[in-house]
Amino acid sequence: MYDKKKLYGHLAYYKDHRLEIKRNGIWKRNGKEYPHILPCNQTDANLIDCGYFNELKDLKSSIKLHSDFHHLNSSQALAFNLMVPIQCEKMYTTLLSLIGESDDVEHFHFEYVEDKMENTNFDFFIKSRNSKYYFELKYTENRFGSAKDDQRHNQKYQTIYKSRLEKIVKIDKKEFFKRYQLWRNLIYTKNGIVVFVLPKFRKDIADEIELAKEKMFKKDNVKILFIDDLCLNLISCKNEKIATHYREFYSKYLDIQDI
Repeated sequence: MYDKKKLYGHLAYYKDHRLEIKRNGIWKRNGKEYPHILPCNQTDANLIDCGYFNELKDLKSSIKLHSDFHHLNSSQALAFNLMVPIQCEKMYTTLLSLIGESDDVEHFHFEYVEDKMENTNFDFFIKSRNSKYYFELKYTENRFGSAKDDQRHNQKYQTIYKSRLEKIVKIDKKEFFKRYQLWRNLIYTKNGIVVFVLPKFRKDIADEIELAKEKMFKKDNVKILFIDDLCLNLISCKNEKIATHYREFYSKYLDIQDI
């Protein structure tokens, strides 16, 4: 199990010493200050300023932000910082090669909802010539959320999920509700490839995904992409602009000793 307290300490150090922001931000849920949170009027500081800052700001202004975007552990901010340079440089081959795929990319989207009735949101999405890739990113989240066995969820289970689940796996309703968020992601394996993007220190999440994957009919449609591998691959590329960005990305999100 990774040490979340140590990770928050690293992000607080990054805020104080790399960003040189001494004032702490407030968690909106409880109104308390925390050292790994940015002040609400300095959210742009959560965007890495190493060559792609203008593109990152343009994206930030065009997408509905999560309420905790000013947290340095925001998975939405991480997704922006991870993917915008790849999008700008069209380095999709590098991305897909790390999950054993090779394809011509046609469209790329952040905050993608394919089925508005079902309403699962993916952090980013790629439509290629031959397939669809649904990306779900995890950083400090507490694994995958569950659902209550109540009237609203039961109705949704009967009208939407039951028939879709039967196409990908044989599990009962109890198992579905226990790992509700995970199985909501995985039902999209009937349409394409679901890719979970996470740091290597989140072995707890990787293990949970692998356990679910073993139960599925089409195991090859579930992939895990480790952020570390992608980041180090891009640091070693010949494009110095992109390498500089990902060195800073690594320093911010991954360079934490013995986590």
